[in-house]
Amino acid sequence: GYVTISKVHKTTPAELEKELRALGVARGDKVVIHTAFSALGDFKGGPEAFCETCMKLIGKSGVILMPTFNFYTHDRSGGVYDPDRTPSYTGAASEAFRKRKDVYRSLDPSHPVCAWGKDALEYVRNHHKVPTMDADSPLGLLERNGGKVLLISCPGANTFMHVVETTNQVRCLGQRMEEYKLKL
Repeated sequence: GYVTISKVHKTTPAELEKELRALGVARGDKVVIHTAFSALGDFKGGPEAFCETCMKLIGKSGVILMPTFNFYTHDRSGGVYDPDRTPSYTGAASEAFRKRKDVYRSLDPSHPVCAWGKDALEYVRNHHKVPTMDADSPLGLLERNGGKVLLISCPGANTFMHVVETTNQVRCLGQRMEEYKLKL
């Protein structure tokens, strides 16, 4: 066994914005963001600054979705899915995004998605009424509206692929048949 130790990279919000612009991300875009925040190194301002940078770049005329999955783990909220209290298990950036007062979270009990920006509430409003990755789920609506997928330091974490599978009738996911308690 070998171990590689490297110097922690320092990243600033300005650097992130510059790189996202270079990728073609622009004001008014509709995006879902997956990120392994820790892979960004020492990000100045932490995950909150990461979220603010993305929001500033996209602007309120666009929309940002972030998975805030809890994978049926409601142990921190008394066995009940509480969209305001059940934490995201999909990373520091998604947890910081979830906690923002201007972000809406879907009522899907295992794979909730948070949304911010233009028509954000419309993206998450009916998530609990459809299969998690259905054409009418938040990510399905993003696909229908010409959305983009941003994978930041996590090339293998693309939840959006399940929507493409579903909308093309190549289902790899089972259908949820369980019932879960939910705090409205």
